[in-house]
Amino acid sequence: TLEENLLLPLEFWGGGRAAGKRRVREEAETLGIGELLGQYPETLSVKEQRLAGLARALLLSPKFLLADDLLCGLTGEDREEMEEALRTVERRSGVTKIRTSGPEDLVCPGEERYRLENGRLYRWGMSNS
Repeated sequence: TLEENLLLPLEFWGGGRAAGKRRVREEAETLGIGELLGQYPETLSVKEQRLAGLARALLLSPKFLLADDLLCGLTGEDREEMEEALRTVERRSGVTKIRTSGPEDLVCPGEERYRLENGRLYRWGMSNS
């Protein structure tokens, strides 16, 4: 189930199962997927699977979150909900989000933008939109 999937990294790191289940429920509720914990991951929508991946990553309390193509293929409301989930995660956990995307992806206001070209990283400026 999704709950077991989310518990796996915590079990590898030696956390207690009861405490782990509490953390999994809290993270899933925060990201709006709490009601899906009993379902199997392959039955979830693309957006729900990405939210589950985000929850799994956050359970290990990272300092940085590499959100590689997290928005790729999402449109409309799903994309907006994922953007809001990322903003919530940043505010609540203090994690630094590093989002990678194609040049066509929307950028959140105030995000620093960089371009990787031929193995070099170039600052591309700040987003205004």
